[in-house]
Amino acid sequence: MEDRAVKAASVADELGVSTETIRRDLKQLESAGRLKRVYGGAVPLGRDIPPLHVRMQMNPDGTEVIAKVITRYVEQDQWVYLSGGSPLIPIARRLADGPRLRVMTHMPAVADALIGASEHEIHLTGGRYHQAHRILQGDAVFDAIDGRLFDLAILGVHGLCASRGLVDALEFLSRLKRRIMGCVRRCIWVCDSSGFNLEGHFLTAPLEAIDTLITDDRPVGGLMAAIEAAGVELIVANETNRTSDG
Repeated sequence: MEDRAVKAASVADELGVSTETIRRDLKQLESAGRLKRVYGGAVPLGRDIPPLHVRMQMNPDGTEVIAKVITRYVEQDQWVYLSGGSPLIPIARRLADGPRLRVMTHMPAVADALIGASEHEIHLTGGRYHQAHRILQGDAVFDAIDGRLFDLAILGVHGLCASRGLVDALEFLSRLKRRIMGCVRRCIWVCDSSGFNLEGHFLTAPLEAIDTLITDDRPVGGLMAAIEAAGVELIVANETNRTSDG
């Protein structure tokens, strides 16, 4: 599959079988830890970060419900850091018409998504542009946050696992988020269910260091037990949205 999402319909046509057969096979492969099912197909599963266009397909419904919940935790004129990653783009779109904010980010697509009715003050860090992940990286990003004190940081991660906590696949992202943790009053972590039990090459934060974690669905098994044991404030967006809609 290389770095691309495989479409169930395309594979079915190529093999001359039904789409339902391919979906059933993908489900079995996911259970075996070989891949991750996404809308319409599947993507490779591993410690490396797929390109952004692939990650945007992994759990679009999950990231949207998380974005809906996030708006409840921002206040007008807060100084906010938004990290990069696929969940942060729908979050930024939701914030675009919300309370006026002062925002810094290392992801140009997040800055673009913030443009809306509210007149946010938007700051892009400097840095070298990483084309596959569409983020800025390098020492210029660290220089941009040095000496800052943010009211709120909303940070995504590559994966969430019981044994290590929050993990990332790039050393730069792991270092950056640890640096941000030291200069923010409140940190909200977002991890949709496509990141549950994913391993990463770099430890970003143990579960005990997490203040608030927002997911789309409730983790189960050992992951949920580890989150509860660490005393993490867990907000499950699907459950929260159902309660508020009711």
